Amino acid sequence: MKAHATALVDPAADIADDVEIGPFCVIGAGVRILSGCRLGPRVWVAGPAAIGRDNLLHANVSMDRSAELGDGNVLRESTHVASGAKIGSRNRLGTWVTIGASATVADDTHLGGFVVVADNCRIESRTRIEGQTVLEPGMKVGAGARIRSQVPVIGDVDPSALLDGNPAEAQAGGAA
Repeated sequence: MKAHATALVDPAADIADDVEIGPFCVIGAGVRILSGCRLGPRVWVAGPAAIGRDNLLHANVSMDRSAELGDGNVLRESTHVASGAKIGSRNRLGTWVTIGASATVADDTHLGGFVVVADNCRIESRTRIEGQTVLEPGMKVGAGARIRSQVPVIGDVDPSALLDGNPAEAQAGGAA
């Protein structure tokens, strides 16, 4: 592990040898980080939590206890992953994204800046959710769906649907 001199890494954390940890990071007991990961400045990970291989966490990202992150993800600045949330692999999360407690984000999704995924939501694979979109607790977004920027989402989104307009209307042609 290559940790900056100002980083605080609990000795009970399990971190691969090639992981890079930036300045002022805080890594708690029981955190597991696999190889190829890079953590920017001021990243905070509470333990226990699991971070897979080849992830990039930009400045000020935070992960609460029991959060899980798969492989090959990019979490941009100030993204927050709450307790018990599970994020799959190859996802791109924009700046200031919030993933609520016990929410699930599958694989190959893109979430734009300032997206809020509330508690217990499920985002299926290959979805695209553009910036400034809010999903209320318990909502489900089907595989291959796309939600345009700032669209008010009032219910579950079907697989491969394109949600656009205000009021929102489902149209054919999601991200699949």
